[in-house]
Amino acid sequence: MAGDPELSHNKVLRRGVTAAAVGILLAGMVAFAVPASAGHGPEAPGGRYAGYSTGAALHVDAVSTTTARLVDVEVGVAQAAADSEGLQEILNVYQRPVVPDGMSEKHSRGHSSLVELGVALQPPKAANQVAPFVAQAAAPGDEPVDTSLLNQTVAPLVHASLLRRVAAANWNDNTCVIGEPIALGEQHLARVELLETSDDESTPAAEGFDAPVVGIDADKVGPPRAATHIVSKQQLFAGSNDAFGLQSVTSATLAPLTLFQGTPNEFTIEIDGPAFLSATADGTAGGAKALYRAPLVSLIQGGEITQMIPGEAITVQVPPGTGDILARVKVGLLEPLASAGIGDNTTRSNGTMAAAQANVVEVTLLDVANPQFRGATIALGHMEAVSEVPAGGIECPIPVDKSPSSQSVSVGDLFTTTISVTNPYECTLTNLAIVDEITTKQGARFEVVDISDGGSGPGGSQLESGTVTWANLGSLAPGATKSVELTLRAQGSAGVIEDLATATGVLTACEVGFDDSAADVSALAKAKADVSGSATLQVPTTQVLGGAQLPATGLGAIGLALGGGTLIGLAAALGRRMRRPLA
Repeated sequence: MAGDPELSHNKVLRRGVTAAAVGILLAGMVAFAVPASAGHGPEAPGGRYAGYSTGAALHVDAVSTTTARLVDVEVGVAQAAADSEGLQEILNVYQRPVVPDGMSEKHSRGHSSLVELGVALQPPKAANQVAPFVAQAAAPGDEPVDTSLLNQTVAPLVHASLLRRVAAANWNDNTCVIGEPIALGEQHLARVELLETSDDESTPAAEGFDAPVVGIDADKVGPPRAATHIVSKQQLFAGSNDAFGLQSVTSATLAPLTLFQGTPNEFTIEIDGPAFLSATADGTAGGAKALYRAPLVSLIQGGEITQMIPGEAITVQVPPGTGDILARVKVGLLEPLASAGIGDNTTRSNGTMAAAQANVVEVTLLDVANPQFRGATIALGHMEAVSEVPAGGIECPIPVDKSPSSQSVSVGDLFTTTISVTNPYECTLTNLAIVDEITTKQGARFEVVDISDGGSGPGGSQLESGTVTWANLGSLAPGATKSVELTLRAQGSAGVIEDLATATGVLTACEVGFDDSAADVSALAKAKADVSGSATLQVPTTQVLGGAQLPATGLGAIGLALGGGTLIGLAAALGRRMRRPLA
């Protein structure tokens, strides 16, 4: 207006406009804030992270009998996968699905099944793609699954006894999953028999096959035997900086493996203790690791025991030491995973990825008496694990909400803001602290009037900035919420008051290892780690506006009185101006 030539000489009107600018004083509305979803796109808290792990008691390639032809079969499968931006299709090294296509709306998946087949045909070439006996859970949405069967036969392929399948998946759209697995698949088998070659049908199916080609049996005569137990999972851990890393784990406890049971060619592979494969990445230089712990393996044939060395192959002959070569047996080593895209390495140097595979034992059947098995390969305890995180690691927020005592205030009024912190984790949050940083722009000012719960802040009035701190609010149980209050007085003139709240805490002795049901499978079972996380939340600002336009949120009583009086003065001035000629 002041630049309009026709009005530049009207001092009364100019004074009226100035009065209006001074009279309309308003503090803007403060709204509830909701943290962004952790599960969708690059905006997700923590950045994109993903991983999978898979374990199988047995993987057999290219085996045929008179009743079945197999390209590949996996028995006793436990899988787990997680992806913060939605699960994508994943195939293992044998091109079998760890995650099927079409699961992009899910972020984690646990899976367990008795048998999965590539091709299985019965004469006369009739399709016989056996549906696996599966337990599956995906999150968000599915409940955990834990099922058991006493005996299960998929004749003439697989017989299993004391079968237990577990699948669980967890997800939190507001923050990370800590203190419990993101995804878990678990398989427990007392006995597994693969490929029936006998024509004797007198043995009840519940007792197993008469002459299995491959047998894993916890009840085999000898020392105390451990049942076959496969566990795969993803979990977060405390990284080397203030962020988190991702760990993908597979462990395998395997009962003794016997091939050609009940024949002159019989031999047994004894596995003493669990095998363990872990891929961890925390996003820092050197922070990616792929580790494999191999168990002690012995070969038993004709009463003779030969202890095997990892990475070295030995041949099995009939009779022992002479005659035809029956098989080549090798204890596996840690190997790169080509599908991970890091070449011949198992880790990236910047710590953002680890990926590896291992077979506890590899058996290749060579010049055997029955040529239908020649060339078949058997992987006992096949395991894969992959973890990928952003540079710097995964930032795990602590959800923070803020709510006002009033939807609008005026300069000179008091208003109270409630800051609430919720513990979303499965373990207690300790050393909880909140820092609220207050800044201003233009002519806005404030005064701290009251702080609850022993918080501290700046004194004085007409402040341009200040920090309010709640240094130690104690502990917060899983799922619990702690709220504090801050009362300010709006001061100054036109401008903006900005408010930035940060919550920090420490998750002490948070159980991030295997649960008690799997405690026997790994030294990680009882491991505990101190983890910490923080979140910063920008809330809507409090504004002190100048101008003649009323905001949509309205005015306080003082503002309305001043603004109304000024508008009356403007109307009177305009009326007088219209009755007088221009100067």
